[in-house]
Amino acid sequence: MSTLQKIRQRVIDRDYFLSSHAEEEMLDDDLDRNDVENAILKGRIEKQLTHDARGTRYRIKGPCLDGRIIHVICRFREDKYSGHYCVCATGAVMQCEFCGGETKKRNVKRQHWFQRQLYIVENVEAEVCAECGERYFHATTLDAVDALLLKKHAVKEKLCVEVVEFTKVAA
Repeated sequence: MSTLQKIRQRVIDRDYFLSSHAEEEMLDDDLDRNDVENAILKGRIEKQLTHDARGTRYRIKGPCLDGRIIHVICRFREDKYSGHYCVCATGAVMQCEFCGGETKKRNVKRQHWFQRQLYIVENVEAEVCAECGERYFHATTLDAVDALLLKKHAVKEKLCVEVVEFTKVAA
């Protein structure tokens, strides 16, 4: 099985992790998990990025759901995947993509965008780096949060959030 087939199989099996950093990048690019997964499932490996002590990364070029072409960075190791938009891993111990620290399972408060609406979801399981605090969420956990939000759910509190554009003020 090729590397791309292995990465695709992890997406199909819902067996990957996504970093909070990746989600921030996706938000900036107006993308969601479905877009990234589509790019992986229909794209091709454009480049191998081999100059990384943590292992080879693969830049996959493919279409998101609206047809835009995007790049997704995935890392594939013998028993782990990880990367920029799509951070995939299996096994008991994960290594942080950013600092190399070890992650530990924790329940966290998560900012979750779903159907163009922002939710704060408490008590969400994540792998959290003990060194830098980067968070990794398993695909099945994110799917479960989406499913919760799709159906009628208890609302603990409602918040009003302002969206403002930052402009640099001359001193």
